[in-house]
Amino acid sequence: MPGKRMARRRSSLARQRIPIITGLAAFLIAMSSGGAFAFWSAQATGEGEISTEVVTIEEEGFSDMSAVYTTGKNAATASFLVKNTGSIKGDAEIHITAAGPLAEGLKLVVWEIGPQDPCDAETHAPGTAARGTWAAPPSLTRQLEADEEASYCLHSYVMNWADVATPDGTQSFTAEMMVSLDAKGWHAETTPSTNTQETQGAFPPAPDFFDPKVSRWFQVKTPQNQYVCLAAYVNYTSLYGSSIHTYNCTRNATRRWEFIPVYGTDQSLVTIRPRHALLARLSENPGGRLTLIDSRFGLSLFQQWIVREDSSTVPSTFQFENAGSGACLNVQAVQGPTPLTTLPCDNASTRLYLERDQLELLFNPWTERYSIDFAGVAFYFNARLQVWDSGSWTDVSLAGQNDTTMSLPLSNIPMGENTYRVTDWAANLVLYDNIIINREGNTLTAVGGFG
Repeated sequence: MPGKRMARRRSSLARQRIPIITGLAAFLIAMSSGGAFAFWSAQATGEGEISTEVVTIEEEGFSDMSAVYTTGKNAATASFLVKNTGSIKGDAEIHITAAGPLAEGLKLVVWEIGPQDPCDAETHAPGTAARGTWAAPPSLTRQLEADEEASYCLHSYVMNWADVATPDGTQSFTAEMMVSLDAKGWHAETTPSTNTQETQGAFPPAPDFFDPKVSRWFQVKTPQNQYVCLAAYVNYTSLYGSSIHTYNCTRNATRRWEFIPVYGTDQSLVTIRPRHALLARLSENPGGRLTLIDSRFGLSLFQQWIVREDSSTVPSTFQFENAGSGACLNVQAVQGPTPLTTLPCDNASTRLYLERDQLELLFNPWTERYSIDFAGVAFYFNARLQVWDSGSWTDVSLAGQNDTTMSLPLSNIPMGENTYRVTDWAANLVLYDNIIINREGNTLTAVGGFG
């Protein structure tokens, strides 16, 4: 029977048939002060046979515990059973062995349950539960009477995805369980049973996935179709409450997105804003629908996105997991009017790649004038180009709605190397910064922020 093995004697004698020697029997009786006994709890029979008491142990359920962990399913819970199938009580010990980085990062909680106790995803482990990892499992021992069984609930989970992440998002290990029983000097073991624990889509956080010193506006695309993009529906009544769709990629500000770190320069947790509405943030509604909300009314978890990178692809692909729901941003392979919702992170549509808009310094030899081109993407509002000069920001030129470039009149360009930025009309919201231009005579040279 799988998971069952008969006992073995620690001594060299386990079970044998011997002739009854009258003299030896009489000697043993005499030495026992008149009381007969048998060695190793053996039973003497009239047929001249000494037989040991049966010591056996069984386990079932562990081999059914194979599990796959994704960012949408970070835990697995199941039960296994240990039974003393022998004729005497003994001390059972559960041995779990596993090795490797995933076994070290995957947490383990085990506790005994009664016949009617639940053991599922909704079950909470008691404070007395044994805890550890698959690589360093807790000690589990239990005295079992003859024919007694004990059931255990095993909860395995990812506490921190960074602990189990790999560049391609996948790793696994095989776990083994053996149960032993010791009784009156006898030792029994189950045949080892195994299961497999695996991660899929467990990509590492991406703390520096874009260069902050150049343009930070991106098209968000799916590898399934490079011609469609994440896009905001234009609500002409209000910028907020707009739905999000998969539309054809065009040179439209509603298809451009900026990632803003929530904490300092760490890009692994960001908010996402559209280029056409700088005070808006991409958010997830309670029903899972993606929408734009006004950023001036607080920052909830549903407006924050955990960024993970699959660097095994060329170019790298990313997942943006909503910090409030654990579901992921997605772009469908075909454009359509259906508003987007977040999806489980193991869905192929949640694997995204980013295409950055590039700034270009232009020179027209016919007019001998310079300008900055914003990848052909028009402004949705009036904007200002400013230079940091003499301790303050000074206007260089202005752009109107639907303009795709901003002029660089030499009369407003100071000599030497200077820093420029592009803002909204009120100069409160910055679209582009870290633009560095050097002027020598009437010649301008791009130094930083371009390309």
